[in-house]
Amino acid sequence: MVVSGAADEIFAKLDPQRTGRISWEQFRDGSARLLPPELLDPQGRIRRDQVDPFFAAVVDPASNRATVASVYGYLFAQMSRLPDAGFTTRYKADVAARVVVDAIDRDGDKAFTKAELDDALNEIDEHLGIH
Repeated sequence: MVVSGAADEIFAKLDPQRTGRISWEQFRDGSARLLPPELLDPQGRIRRDQVDPFFAAVVDPASNRATVASVYGYLFAQMSRLPDAGFTTRYKADVAARVVVDAIDRDGDKAFTKAELDDALNEIDEHLGIH
């Protein structure tokens, strides 16, 4: 199944030891590999100057929240430009959008605000020792 393959590919990036489980630490450490490349500097750190433009690109103007649908649209457009884009790109974008929203959403409403995004990025920076 194509969707399962896309999910397996993302899961493998987060579970490099192939244990079949992802700990919070693995998710947090591996999440940077799921972020759009323009959000990262050459050392893999989050480029804070790109956070506002990213949120503006994924936010649903009607709710002022980023939803799975709005993040999917952004990710699909970005992933479609990659050299390995193909038939499974839409499934990879769908799975990645669900993972991103679920990881950042702090209040369980299946979406995230700019404040929730900032909180998640601060947690990643703190873990990486970046202040």
